[in-house]
Amino acid sequence: MTKYIVSFLPIMVSALTLLVNFLHGSTKNKTGIVDTLSKELANKNPNPYVVQACIARIHNSRPIPASILRKLLSYDHAFEIIQLISYGRKILDIFSFNETNGNITVGYSDAYKLARNRLGSGMLCLCAMLFCYYLSITTLIELIISVDTMTERNGKILSTWIGLAPNVGGFLFSMIMNFLFSWQFQIILFSRNRIDRIQILLDAGRCASYRRRATVRS
Repeated sequence: MTKYIVSFLPIMVSALTLLVNFLHGSTKNKTGIVDTLSKELANKNPNPYVVQACIARIHNSRPIPASILRKLLSYDHAFEIIQLISYGRKILDIFSFNETNGNITVGYSDAYKLARNRLGSGMLCLCAMLFCYYLSITTLIELIISVDTMTERNGKILSTWIGLAPNVGGFLFSMIMNFLFSWQFQIILFSRNRIDRIQILLDAGRCASYRRRATVRS
């Protein structure tokens, strides 16, 4: 049975690789977007739409308000801050930037401010993840049994292998969904730690920005 499990590993790895590339985008495409963003920021009055669109595409997340970006891009650790918050603004919209007394803060979006909403969403992701995991395992076992019990004669018939296509498709689908739900579950689970980390970087970046302004004035 082990040899059949090993034979299905390349299929699993290929499916997950395609999914990760889709979610994060290709490096080649992002290089062109970074060039466009650099040219736009070099202008005296950058177009807010272009800046928002470029940063959202680079990080594959929902756009950040232009008023926030205008200040955020001048902070130290701006890239790390946007990268950290973007994980919670891809599929789920769990994080949001706010501006209070001229200072940028980060917190939960309106839909996730209540702890019970986060708990409910997390439990839903966990249940869906476990179900997809169970489905992928049972489908894989069925595939292994089908291949193992296949006679040598049937193994040479193309239609026999085509008949396994629905099970292979179901297996790949359940594996991909398991990955997605587990990813969202860990984002919700560690969301408070991520918010605290982002806020520390925001405070450090704001202090550095003030110091630079004071140096220029003097």
